[in-house]
Amino acid sequence: MLGRYPAAVWPVLSDLIGALRNRYATEETPFVLARSVNSRIAQPTSDPEMKSPMAIVRGAQNQIAKTVAGVATINVDDLPNVNTHHFTATDQLVIGHRFGAAFKRLHKDADAR
Repeated sequence: MLGRYPAAVWPVLSDLIGALRNRYATEETPFVLARSVNSRIAQPTSDPEMKSPMAIVRGAQNQIAKTVAGVATINVDDLPNVNTHHFTATDQLVIGHRFGAAFKRLHKDADAR
């Protein structure tokens, strides 16, 4: 669905973050996104032009982190996939540490404002 409408991905994600912040009355809440992994399930064929649905989602995630205050992404591309699309328990801990570090940076930045 979103692959046909790349311009719709960014506002949907931005609106979701805004809605969650409004719902919980915390406009400054940091959001950390793990950029979607580009596995064979998500991206079964080569995509040198970066026009696949997964490329569009990954691009939107990066754009949100650059343009919406208090949002960051973490990279998981350097971690090997298990069962084509998942991570080992050890790598899940690495991902958790990355989430924590990014959240702390965002929280520190919010406190500085």
